[in-house]
Amino acid sequence: MQPCCTICKNTKILTLALSGFFAGISGGLYAHTMKVVGPTTLEFIFSIYPLIWTVFGGPGTIYGPVIGAYLLYFLSTELLVIVPEIRMALFTAIIIAMILFMPEGISRWVRDKIEIICPRCKFINVATRKTCRVCDANLHRERTKR
Repeated sequence: MQPCCTICKNTKILTLALSGFFAGISGGLYAHTMKVVGPTTLEFIFSIYPLIWTVFGGPGTIYGPVIGAYLLYFLSTELLVIVPEIRMALFTAIIIAMILFMPEGISRWVRDKIEIICPRCKFINVATRKTCRVCDANLHRERTKR
């Protein structure tokens, strides 16, 4: 019988090797696609983009950074072509606004808008349902008049 720490050590080494392999493959494909590799190819901003995507989309989920990357890639390629000088200022403003107003990211914010938790059994239901799918409890939220 093997101790648990040996299994964890082997798993960590395998994970490191596989992530290095896929990083190398993706770097090779990127260099092949760009046709030129130089110091300007990997500027500092390219290291910051995954952080921006994660904060915008939502940390702690798999789909959060994917949503953030998709939305911000569209923003940076389509809308900021006109004035590329303000790109970093706009991304900084987006990060500050996301941290202040939506600290869990846009994906969790959207999920909270379309889901409701049953008060009795704590099961997650779609917000349009009147009763819980599991225990038939009333899910109707009272709306406040503004």
